[in-house]
Amino acid sequence: MHRVEAVFTGHLSAEDLKGLPGVSDVHVQDRLLRCAVQGSIKPVLDQLAGADVVELDSQELSLEEVFLGELTHS
Repeated sequence: MHRVEAVFTGHLSAEDLKGLPGVSDVHVQDRLLRCAVQGSIKPVLDQLAGADVVELDSQELSLEEVFLGELTHS
C-alpha cells in the first residue's frame, strides 16, 4: 500500500477518484490530493493525467501505518 500526494492546477475532485480499484482515504483540499493506493497506481495516474499535476509523491506505508489504518476503518 502506498500513500500518494499530488499538487495540481487543473480540475480534480475526490469523487473523480472514489470507486477506483484499490483507492481509499481520498481527500482533496484546495489543490492537494491525498489518498492510499493498494495494488496498481495506474488508475490514479489516469485520473491525474488531466489535472495538470505539478508535484507527485508516493511513499510505501509502514506495517504500523497499514495496521493502524485497518483498525480505524473496522
